[in-house]
Amino acid sequence: MPGKTAKVFVSHDAADVEIAKLLVSLLKEVGVPGADIFCTSVPGHRVPSGQNFSIYIKEQFTECDVVVALVSKNYLDSPFCLCEAGAVWITASKHFFPLVIPPASFSDFDGALYGVQGIRIDSSADLSELRDCLNELLGTKACTTPMWEVPNHNDGSTKRATSITRKSFLQKLTLSVVRHFSWQCF
Repeated sequence: MPGKTAKVFVSHDAADVEIAKLLVSLLKEVGVPGADIFCTSVPGHRVPSGQNFSIYIKEQFTECDVVVALVSKNYLDSPFCLCEAGAVWITASKHFFPLVIPPASFSDFDGALYGVQGIRIDSSADLSELRDCLNELLGTKACTTPMWEVPNHNDGSTKRATSITRKSFLQKLTLSVVRHFSWQCF
């Protein structure tokens, strides 16, 4: 997609707003301009005042190239979110990245999500896979996954800024997931 930035639609349940905010931060870190991210729960990325919610979401979905779904128990219980997942399935023209948020699991994938390969949001390797796919779609020349994962390299160079940001993101994400779902487990 040279010369064109991929537009990203973040499909999520409003109850997962903290995780959505972290995902938007990660998308920006891998090079997606803020103007190309649509996420209804994150200020600066949501439905503008005065717009019809459903119509605007449909327009954003139609214009996007990538759909990243935060598949939590809340998502799976939301008819609106499942409609968004169904829209991805019907169009089959979007790059779809379902991020599974524990305690949800792949065994919970049903309906339009049945058989879809997803990635775990709490897996470093899976987040690296998402980053690599987004970099390829964006046509960016960002550092390779090993450089993103490891702050010190054999050649003596350091890429600490990216690794620290990523490590910080993973720590915040893990804490957010634990805090968000801990009340549901007790």
